[in-house]
Amino acid sequence: MFDAQGLLAKDPSSPGRLKYWDNDLCRRQPQLFDFAVTLGGDGTLLYASWLFQRIVPPVLSFALGSLGFLTKFDYADYRGTLSTAINDGITVSLRLRFEATIMRTQTAQGDGKHDLVEELIGDEAENNLTHKPDGSYTILNEIVVDRGPNPTMSSIELFMDGKFMTSGEGSSTQPAD
Repeated sequence: MFDAQGLLAKDPSSPGRLKYWDNDLCRRQPQLFDFAVTLGGDGTLLYASWLFQRIVPPVLSFALGSLGFLTKFDYADYRGTLSTAINDGITVSLRLRFEATIMRTQTAQGDGKHDLVEELIGDEAENNLTHKPDGSYTILNEIVVDRGPNPTMSSIELFMDGKFMTSGEGSSTQPAD
């Protein structure tokens, strides 16, 4: 990542003058950012979107990647683009973001059946839940769920606004955009 300590060691006058952000600052105080600049490809823009989970500043994304479906500006003209944005303002394109909640299976009482669809939209008893939330994330474009070192197949059930949409099972699953 960013070697702040190395930069501070090279120039003794830099403490107090070197300002930078980290993931924790983006999460705790997103309102401090007037705008963000990304240099890279679509993955860099997606990462910047992930950093800001609730309050998202406008993002000026300069394309350095090969495809650039999401990155809007050409890096060759970064000086002009930044000058125009700062001096004249910018038009913001609002992108739809989704909230994803990871639900973990827990030991069920009774018959041992794990049915998230029944639990969320059926009549399952309040005290007999088969799944519990394990974090919510605001996402842009796509989500990847990694099963880690678990050698078994994963089951994915996709809900939108509380309505069951689809399910999939396999060693890797990616819902279409």
